Amino acid sequence: MSDQLQYHFKFARLITQEFALVEQNFSQGEEINVETNLSWGVDAEKHVLGVGAKFMFEIKKQPFIIIKVEGQFIIDEASWSKIQLPESNELVVPKGFMAHLAMLVVGSTRGVLHAKLEQTPFNQLLIPTVNVQAIIKEDVHISLAKTA
Repeated sequence: MSDQLQYHFKFARLITQEFALVEQNFSQGEEINVETNLSWGVDAEKHVLGVGAKFMFEIKKQPFIIIKVEGQFIIDEASWSKIQLPESNELVVPKGFMAHLAMLVVGSTRGVLHAKLEQTPFNQLLIPTVNVQAIIKEDVHISLAKTA
């Protein structure tokens, strides 16, 4: 699918699905690794596309901060019809559009993390820049099949 098409959507909801601060796994002066995961889901009846961003701050493979935030986007009817493939019962979201939505969620997650850590010694920790285009290399296929 072409990334040249314009898609219309509304950022409808932001949900903090997971947050944990495991202070005993933190050691001052140790190298910190940040693991990044993106995920997606759909509510086909409501034309809602959910995009999740999860970050784990780790030292020696032991997480000390875990945060997962989901952004829910309502896709307008015309844009939905561009990405829905009725013959295969799936959505095919162009990689550029999905990367745009993912960047909105990553940025929102930075704000949530700041709010959660604001009054703690961990407040200086930030989610690093994320090249979502390097993560989302192809159009994203999401099945619309209902599970029993």
